[in-house]
Parts: sequence; C-alpha cells; structure tokens
Amino acid sequence: EKLTQDEEHVLRSCKARAVRDFTFSACLVSGITWT
Repeated sequence: EKLTQDEEHVLRSCKARAVRDFTFSACLVSGITWT
C-alpha cells in the first residue's frame, strides 16, 4: 500500500524523534557510567 505524503512525513518525524531520544539516552547513560 502507498503512503500519502502526510503519513510519510509523520512517520519520518516520529523516526527522527525516536533516534534523537535514543541518542540522548545513550549519552546520558554513558555519562553516568563514566562518572
């Protein structure tokens, strides 16, 4: 099935947010680990 442009945009921004949250969490965890 073909996604509409809106759906694709929402999907992409959700993915981007998830990646950003994951990166932030990883930095936080490694920061705690190294202290």
